[in-house]
Amino acid sequence: MSNECSSGIATHGGLLRDRWFWLALLLGPLVSGLLLQDRGPVVATALTWQSLLWLVLLYPVLEEWLFRGVIQRQLIRCRSARLSILGFTAANGVTSLLFVTAHMVVQPFLWALLVIFPSLVFGWFRDRYNSILPGVILHACYNFAYFTIFMLAA
Repeated sequence: MSNECSSGIATHGGLLRDRWFWLALLLGPLVSGLLLQDRGPVVATALTWQSLLWLVLLYPVLEEWLFRGVIQRQLIRCRSARLSILGFTAANGVTSLLFVTAHMVVQPFLWALLVIFPSLVFGWFRDRYNSILPGVILHACYNFAYFTIFMLAA
């Protein structure tokens, strides 16, 4: 059982023993590397190490707090949003669609659509642990891998 704070960040000793978490942690960079073989989307401005810190630390925390900590948490309170298919709740699906929509503002359409997959993973862990912490960790690692690979390929 987790100890949840009002922020939606819970501590849970089982996270580091969760083989699904480790698999998700390893797959993110692998997928980023495969997607960036074709150089990925065009980035309008040069990516610096300072902007990388924002993309890896600040954005994952803010996005996970808003989408999984606020929106998904509110949706999951509705009985119909707790319905799940293959372990993915309707609340997670709706939240992930909103997450994709938000990414359409800053990414090309196809790349924004591809955000659905990590978003569903982040939401699955939010439901599994009743916490945004796994999603924050995964999101930060995925962003780090994606943008580091992008910077090295440039």
